[in-house]
Amino acid sequence: MELSHPYFHNKNDIDLYIRVDASPNIGMGHLSRCLAIAKHAKKSGFNVTFLSGSITVAERASASNFLFKKLNQSQFIEEEIPEVRKILEKGSSEKRVLLIDTYQITEDYVSAFTDIAKIVYLGSKQITSESIDLLINYSCTAKKDFYTQHCPNSKLCLGIQYAPLGEDFWVKQKPYCNSSNRILITAGGSDAVNITYSILDSLTKEARLSSYIFEAIIGPLNPHRTLLIDTFSKKRNIKLRVNEKEMAKRMDNCICAISASGTTLYELTAKRVPTIAFALNAEQEPDAKGFRDLGLLRYSGSLNSLSIDSLVSNIKEDLLFILSSNEELEKISKQQSKLLPENGTEKIITAIKNL
Repeated sequence: MELSHPYFHNKNDIDLYIRVDASPNIGMGHLSRCLAIAKHAKKSGFNVTFLSGSITVAERASASNFLFKKLNQSQFIEEEIPEVRKILEKGSSEKRVLLIDTYQITEDYVSAFTDIAKIVYLGSKQITSESIDLLINYSCTAKKDFYTQHCPNSKLCLGIQYAPLGEDFWVKQKPYCNSSNRILITAGGSDAVNITYSILDSLTKEARLSSYIFEAIIGPLNPHRTLLIDTFSKKRNIKLRVNEKEMAKRMDNCICAISASGTTLYELTAKRVPTIAFALNAEQEPDAKGFRDLGLLRYSGSLNSLSIDSLVSNIKEDLLFILSSNEELEKISKQQSKLLPENGTEKIITAIKNL
């Protein structure tokens, strides 16, 4: 049964508050998808405000001309409830929506705001809640039966078709072209274990890959930036992209990609880029395996069960395989077009409007 909010009348006037974090430990994926939703929401007439204790969120939100309210960083998320309530109560619109994107979410936190806002949860945590109005889990492994049982009052947006990607990833797609000699390499916003170094070191020593150029993305939270620049910036066949602002364009120019699991896999799928995926931890494994099972990529393994050397060896062998098979490259690209045909961000905004 849908929760009733008396002030939800004018469908074109919504205050959207986005509670999200970013850090070297949790990476940039949460913030990236929230920024994509925020930009689309703003174009749809929403008033958007970011809420966080993270400096990174403050900088990125402000750079995109969004309001930002700093929260005091606390050990437990429930400790911020009073200050978040004060912010919501000062909203200028009759409709208030709180979108929460953090693994710290709890039922106590959610239920603290149901009298003043509609609650949207974006994430894959298997939460039990009767207070969430809209639940978005775009993982390819999301289970409807679980949420029907444990979040009985929630409208559900489940599956890859709800991937909240930025507009750059939804321009009219070109037919896949395998004439490029560029290979994209990305390990996310932080890459604490510095697997980027190991991948570049291995691939540049492989004679069969000497004709390719490796475009390595160095994320804004990467603690190994100086080492990577010092080691690889003068290499003929390596292009380091530090704090890259045009990821979609980089993807367009590559024959294939090597990527950690996470939001980037959805972006690469939207851009029809055949991909070799790996997992940096156990949490990344389900999505990477799910994409593999759907025929959207090749999966090289996880650092949860492999050493860095073993994982990098698998990545190299998978790369050599797909580069030697035009049929494999085209098969993956066609499957990507089939399973992610349109803009998931638009679907999310429509669902929020209909609350």
